[in-house]
Amino acid sequence: MEQNCNVALLNEIYQNSKMGIDAIDTVSKKVDDRQLKSDLTTQSEQYSQFASQARQELAQRGTAPIDNGPLSKASLWSSIQFNTLIDSTPSHIAEMMINGSTMGIVQMTKQVREHSDIDDPVRNMASRLIRQEQDNIERMKQYL
Repeated sequence: MEQNCNVALLNEIYQNSKMGIDAIDTVSKKVDDRQLKSDLTTQSEQYSQFASQARQELAQRGTAPIDNGPLSKASLWSSIQFNTLIDSTPSHIAEMMINGSTMGIVQMTKQVREHSDIDDPVRNMASRLIRQEQDNIERMKQYL
């Protein structure tokens, strides 16, 4: 049971990170503000590190990460396209990123609480990701 909880949380970390990367890749094409683009690039690099760490931990447990499905990716893409069609200002993009980070925090927090018997390194990775999402929100607030 404990192994399954660790794998489930590691997959959640991986998927959360990949969703962040995909969102930033899509929204960055609509960003003209150099500082915002730089901040988004930094966030994407941080998400990449989390995804890589989760992938390594999963490999050590004899499994591979489960990617976000094509429907999830298509939904993300269409949502970003729609939300930036009329308003692609730095303020609106920052608001979208804040909303995405908030959803990530909620999902990760639920997963951590749901799985009380996870290994400390996995719990710590999830906690670091939550803190990173909180930092991302604070960084995006300057663009509102």
